Amino acid sequence: MNGVVQKRQALHRQLKTSQEQNSLLSRQVDHLHSLAAVGMAWTMTAHEINNLLTPLVNYARFALAHPEDAALTEKALNKTILLTEKVAEMLERVMTLAGQKDMEKREFAVKSLAEDVFACIGRDFRKDNIDVEVLIPDDIVIFSDGPAIRQVLMNLILNARQSMLGQGGELRVRAYQTTEAVWVEITDTGGGIPPAAMRKIFDPFYSTKTDCPDGPNNGIGLAFCKQIIDKHDGLISVESQAGHGSCFKIRLPRQNRP
Repeated sequence: MNGVVQKRQALHRQLKTSQEQNSLLSRQVDHLHSLAAVGMAWTMTAHEINNLLTPLVNYARFALAHPEDAALTEKALNKTILLTEKVAEMLERVMTLAGQKDMEKREFAVKSLAEDVFACIGRDFRKDNIDVEVLIPDDIVIFSDGPAIRQVLMNLILNARQSMLGQGGELRVRAYQTTEAVWVEITDTGGGIPPAAMRKIFDPFYSTKTDCPDGPNNGIGLAFCKQIIDKHDGLISVESQAGHGSCFKIRLPRQNRP
């Protein structure tokens, strides 16, 4: 009888030890996931900051090149400050994107976010023979992390522009709402996405762009967009045909309040 009791006690001790080890391993796995998320967030943020650095440097150089024109210099410096503040906002988002804290959501007008993007880019698309049409009613509002959604729009708009460089085309940014959702569409008439790439287009580090006029593409932008939209309980998808342009669609739930 004593032998049976001792065996049972030994089994309980082994079980307890195994449970403690499993708990430790689980915490270690969670920690590794967190580190991986932070690494991904940093990579994504670096990609986004790179989108802002070129106009930021150009505005600063413009101010230095025209010290005699106070009005133009002031305008260039104000643009530089605006872009610098946006870079600071992106850095603030690293821990949010890594899942370390909740996003700060409030109401934002979609039209205002889109206008911020074009102001931030600072380049007239007509210089690239690209016609831009913005069809966003003033009253369409989303409850969201505005700076994060702005980053998504910037990524998609820059991608659309890039797809039309050298040939020109049309870029349309459209938003509308239904009873349950707000929809945002970014449509271009660029080269489109090959059918084989469609299922992987939102995967990290996957890119169909091997020769980008604006520099190398690391396949981070669309993965970044998907992560942000996922955190808003939304959906992002794309419709495209090689040689006939693309349309990226974002669906965000209305009144998505905590």
